[in-house]
Amino acid sequence: MKRAEHIVLINPPSPWLISDRDLPPLGLLSLAASLREAGIEVEVCDLAGRPAGWIIPDGDLYGIGFTTPQYEVARNVVEWLRRRGAQIVIGGPHTSALPCHTLMDLSVDAAFVGEADWALVDYVQGRRLCEIPGLVWREPDGRPHVNPPPRVAVDLLPMPARDLIDIDAYHRADTFSYLGGRREGYVQTARGCPFNCAFCGQRCVTGGRVRYRTIEQVVDEVRVLRDRYGCDQVYFEDDTFNVDRNRLAALCAALEGLYVTWHCLLRADLVEEWIPQTLYRAGCRGVVFGFESGSNEMLTRMGKGLTVADNLLAAKLCKEVGLQVRGQMIVGFPGETDETIAETEQFVRAAAVGKWGFHAFVPLPGSDVWRYPELYGLVLDKERADFATFTTIGRPGEWTGHSAQVQAWIERLNAAAKGHNVYEGMGQ
Repeated sequence: MKRAEHIVLINPPSPWLISDRDLPPLGLLSLAASLREAGIEVEVCDLAGRPAGWIIPDGDLYGIGFTTPQYEVARNVVEWLRRRGAQIVIGGPHTSALPCHTLMDLSVDAAFVGEADWALVDYVQGRRLCEIPGLVWREPDGRPHVNPPPRVAVDLLPMPARDLIDIDAYHRADTFSYLGGRREGYVQTARGCPFNCAFCGQRCVTGGRVRYRTIEQVVDEVRVLRDRYGCDQVYFEDDTFNVDRNRLAALCAALEGLYVTWHCLLRADLVEEWIPQTLYRAGCRGVVFGFESGSNEMLTRMGKGLTVADNLLAAKLCKEVGLQVRGQMIVGFPGETDETIAETEQFVRAAAVGKWGFHAFVPLPGSDVWRYPELYGLVLDKERADFATFTTIGRPGEWTGHSAQVQAWIERLNAAAKGHNVYEGMGQ
């Protein structure tokens, strides 16, 4: 027997961001597509860009997916929905990192750990709670129970249901407008990352397993973005695009001739000399690197498994073939000092990078730093953590929750990258 007939999936706003319509909620749209494929009536309520004045349609089950900085916003949504007397389920990265705490603290009916594409369908269709992978539910005595995590074969999933939201609001190029595109679409060719950087919590969602969609599926989705939605630029938002270099070569060969430019995120120590030219020939015009720091000491502390020299070489190889290079940096990781910031400043001035993004460190739940703060010399009061301050970037001049020291370091690096900070001029 079904638990619900009409499902409403909710994407909460992120009012502290310059634009919370920079990235479409592909995870939520993927859930919606799986529900719809199973014959379940589903709507997506997108609250991004609407920090107040919410209009949420009627439904008999509401699903909310959220990240850690959205926690308090999600709480407000839950409290608003409770007055309707409907069922409420939750998921997303924060729930996956702290499933029992989140279930009990928000007093919702159930929660999902990891990728819920099939688990949510099982839940709606009335499968026994104990049999649904990744479900967090209450035992008869009220204690939370976490089922073993799901294993989703991403090549069996339908294309995200972009038609269920105002997807045009997300097709502006925004922070990637420097690549020349007018309308930008987003595609995931794979899920998961095999690396375990100390600041990242992705493993609590994907388990560190990389699973690939077929090349045919990826090409079909790019064509849909080009032909149906008028996109002339695509961002492949995989965690690491160049993990499997054989697949990268095959995918690039398939993308040639589509007349769509694209960009992706690479890992520096996996950039072999042939890769930048192969990317460029296939239509790639920009790459993003998570360089994180210009200090080898900090890179070691972060568990990056690469060096400053690796980062410099990868940027150089990409720039030489005409790729625009963007570097993402983390400021204030435990152990950061004026000396390591000076090294990073030198790196910013020396690297063949056209655009920079500087982000304040936060100990995200699910990351190694959150789980073992003492190993990083960090004192965390997890019971009293104010997740609303767990933002890595804010609107210009708004760095809520970060120390004056971290803000000063960020301003120092911004000065070094003057004219090349990707966020300059936005939000004004």
